[in-house]
Amino acid sequence: ATVSVLYWFMTRKNRAIRLSNEGNILYRKEQYELATECYTKAIELYPGNSAFYGNRGQAYFRRELFEECVSDSLRAVKLDGDYWKGYVRAGKGMVKLGRLAEAMSFFQEVAKHETKDNEAGVVSEFECNRVRELMSEVATIEKSFSNKNYIHCVQLIQQLEDTIPQSYKLKNILCECQYRRKQYASVLKITGSMKKDMQLDRSELQHITSTEMKAFAALSLEKNKQGFLGRISPMKADGEDPVTERDDLYEILGVDKDSTTNEIARSYTTLALRYHPERQPTYVSPAEKEVLRQQFLKVTRAFVILSDESLRELYDDGFSESDIVNEDIDPVLVFCNAVPTPPDASFLDRWSYNARKGLFWLCSPVIATD
Repeated sequence: ATVSVLYWFMTRKNRAIRLSNEGNILYRKEQYELATECYTKAIELYPGNSAFYGNRGQAYFRRELFEECVSDSLRAVKLDGDYWKGYVRAGKGMVKLGRLAEAMSFFQEVAKHETKDNEAGVVSEFECNRVRELMSEVATIEKSFSNKNYIHCVQLIQQLEDTIPQSYKLKNILCECQYRRKQYASVLKITGSMKKDMQLDRSELQHITSTEMKAFAALSLEKNKQGFLGRISPMKADGEDPVTERDDLYEILGVDKDSTTNEIARSYTTLALRYHPERQPTYVSPAEKEVLRQQFLKVTRAFVILSDESLRELYDDGFSESDIVNEDIDPVLVFCNAVPTPPDASFLDRWSYNARKGLFWLCSPVIATD
C-alpha cells in the first residue's frame, strides 16, 4: 500500500512538471492565458512547488492581473524562503498598482538574500531607486493638484500611465482634475476603465460610482445649457425685448442678487430637502404632496439658472425662466451636481453640506417631472 501511494504521488508530481513545462512553452510564445491555465493545473496536481506559483505570477503580470501576480509571488516565497525573485515580482506588481510603499518593502527584502555575484543586492538597489523616483513624481502630482494646476497634473499622470496603470489614487486625482476642467466625458471613460480593469473594494466602488454619477449629471446639465443658449442667442440677436412678468428666482431661493454661487447652492440644498415630497409626514395628503413637488421643481429650476454664470447673466438681463429653461429637469441629477462648499470653507460648513446631500440621496426615489 505504501508503494502504491508513493507511486500515485510521484505520478501526480511528474504530470504537474509536464504541465508546467507546457506552460513555459506557451509563455515564450506570448500565449499568456493558456500558459496560466497550464500552471494552474500543475498547482492543482502538486501545490508544493514554488516555481509553479512563480511562473503563474509572471504570466498574470503579463496579462496585467497585478493583484493575482502579487498573491502568487508571495505564495512562492512562502514555499521557498530562498526564492528572492518572488519578492521582485511582488514588488513590480505593487508598482503597477501604485502601492509604492509596499513595493519598496518587497525590494528591500530582496537585499537580505545572499546570492552569487551579489545579484540580489544589485537588483534591490536598482528597484529601490526606481521606486524613490516614482514616489517623487507622485508627490509632484499631488502638489500640482493642491495648487489647482489641473492641466499640468493631468499631463504628469498621463506620463506615468504605462508605469503605474492601475493606481486607484492617481486615477481618482485624474478624475477630479478632468471634472474641474469640465471634461465630463473623460471622467466617465476613466471610471468605466477602473471598474473594468481594477479590483475595487466596496468603499472604492461606491466612491467611483458617486464620481460617475456626478460627471453624468454635469454632462447632462451642460447639454441642457447648450440648448438654453441656442434658443436665447437668436432672441438677443433679433433685439427681442425681455419679458416683464416673471418669477423672482432670487426670492424663490431666499438669496440676495449679489449672492455667491456657494451661497446659492447652500440655500438650494436646504430648500430641496424641505420640499422633497417623499420626505413629508404620512399625514400629508396627495394633493399637498403635489404642491410640494411643484415647489421642489421650481427651486431646482431656479438653482439651475442662478448657479451658472452665463444663464444667470441672461436672467439678470431680463429674460424669463421659461425662455432660458423649457426642458424637463431631473431634480436628482441637479442635486447630484450641486456646487459644494469651497475648499477653504470651515469644517462645519463642509460637514453640513455633505450630510444634507447624503440625506437627500437616502430618501430620493426617481421623481417624475412631467
